Amino acid sequence: FNIRYAWSEPDGINGFLNRAGQIIYKIRNEQPDVVCFQEATAENKEFLENTLTEYLFVFNQRNSDFNGEGLMTAINKKTMSLLGLDFFWLSDTPYVAGSCLREKTCPRVCQVLFLKRNADSKIFRIYNNHLDSESEYSRINGIKLVLKRICEDMDKINTPFFILGDFNALPDSETVNYCRNNGIGCSRGTFHRFRG
Repeated sequence: FNIRYAWSEPDGINGFLNRAGQIIYKIRNEQPDVVCFQEATAENKEFLENTLTEYLFVFNQRNSDFNGEGLMTAINKKTMSLLGLDFFWLSDTPYVAGSCLREKTCPRVCQVLFLKRNADSKIFRIYNNHLDSESEYSRINGIKLVLKRICEDMDKINTPFFILGDFNALPDSETVNYCRNNGIGCSRGTFHRFRG
């Protein structure tokens, strides 16, 4: 769920302030166990936390000073339990704050959450990520880093996993095809230009 910026960004009618009611309605209507957000800010988090009190919000900002936009995951407190959390930068130095795969691009991060479904105690992992919007090279190498991390995690604890987020990629792109060619099933795209 790419939330796209805070109140002050120049999105006009598509600005967060004008969409906040629709976002709240959709989440309350569908009552998901987990929602992964991209392009979240501290203002978005504060608003959503105060409005959707039935959710626990985990927020990681992507800049080197741990500010700016980032990733946020909302976890339904009644249906899910958070067992563990990590996050890393999509770069060759994944634990160097603000690091990137190439120069003159925005840092990108991936959240890793270990969750337990309360009804049956099933454990699974979620990888919430936001791939680069400018470069196919950075998207493919970013998803390679996510898949590498998944393999490392599988060696430690073999649980089902979900890769969620904003891939900034069309269904027939090299990035999505790379996932398919490496055994990762891909759902339909969700890009809608604020129309759906």
